[in-house]
Amino acid sequence: MAMELLTYPWMEQFFGENAEKYRVMHLARRLYSMLYHACVDEFQEEVYKDPGMSAEQRRQVWKSIEKKYVPWCDYDGNEFLESGGSWMIHQHIFQAPFYIIEYALAQICAYQYYLRSLDDRETAWSDYMRLCKAGGSKGYFELLQEGSLKNPFDDKVVEEVAAAVKILLKM
Repeated sequence: MAMELLTYPWMEQFFGENAEKYRVMHLARRLYSMLYHACVDEFQEEVYKDPGMSAEQRRQVWKSIEKKYVPWCDYDGNEFLESGGSWMIHQHIFQAPFYIIEYALAQICAYQYYLRSLDDRETAWSDYMRLCKAGGSKGYFELLQEGSLKNPFDDKVVEEVAAAVKILLKM
């Protein structure tokens, strides 16, 4: 995810005059995807707390969570989806429970590198490469330190990063 953002200076080579449109679309999609990740993660937390929930209760939980994170979501009159059944289309819930949050954590870290690269590309790149070289040699929090990253579990970090991205998107 970080590499996608760090290659922005070369997007003209791919998209020509549409490079800025691509960058804006990509930044916005990544930000939006974190809302999806939050929905799935919170839903799993609730469902695993009470594995005896009925299908109707699961739909109500999803519907409530979805309203919190993506209140603009519209299923165009599809009764099943509007009643909270859309959680079933999210394959991560079935195939890799509790994995989706890793995407959101990675995205917050990727945004950190990108935002730093706007002021100091060399240092951001050096920090990113140091993290990549460390790979799986350490635990998660040690790797954050190795890569000079702030902890994405800290709400203030999420708020700070999201606010900076929103400024870039002129939201």
